[in-house]
Amino acid sequence: MIVKHPKNGSSPDFDWRYLDTSNDLICPWYTVDTLLWLDSIHLSDKSVFEYGCGLSSYWWQKKTKKWNGVDDSRIWAEPCGCTIKTDLTNYVESCTDTYDIVVVDGSWRNECIKHALTKINKNGYLIVDNWNQASVDMPESFWKPSTELLFNYKKCIYKEPKHEDWKTAVFFIE
Repeated sequence: MIVKHPKNGSSPDFDWRYLDTSNDLICPWYTVDTLLWLDSIHLSDKSVFEYGCGLSSYWWQKKTKKWNGVDDSRIWAEPCGCTIKTDLTNYVESCTDTYDIVVVDGSWRNECIKHALTKINKNGYLIVDNWNQASVDMPESFWKPSTELLFNYKKCIYKEPKHEDWKTAVFFIE
């Protein structure tokens, strides 16, 4: 079950955190509706690849049958055991297997989205955090290549109720 972290409101580090009571791990920093959706599907038989690692990686590692990830920052990559790639080509192409879920929440997002579409199993999901979210220095124009590429895919955009600009997009790959 997903609940507000007990320390919410006690410090800026916890203001938007949620806790997964099934494993006592901090949930990925996605919108609450994204977390609730993830809580509703059976993740234990899913494989996941993350572009951009961190606290979410621990959660994915505990919730899924297979996890892999890449980051371009040693600070984020080393603690959770993901691959470190600091150039665009190696970063994007580090997703070599196919996965049920690919999460894009790191660098080179448009390039990662394009590559991810070739690596997601049928009936899988592409999760893009901070989708079309200007507050993280990615204005609407930044997203144009991905918006065009993903135009025909079924999607859900989950907004954070208290911060309308905070969005996580889930694209359904049929």
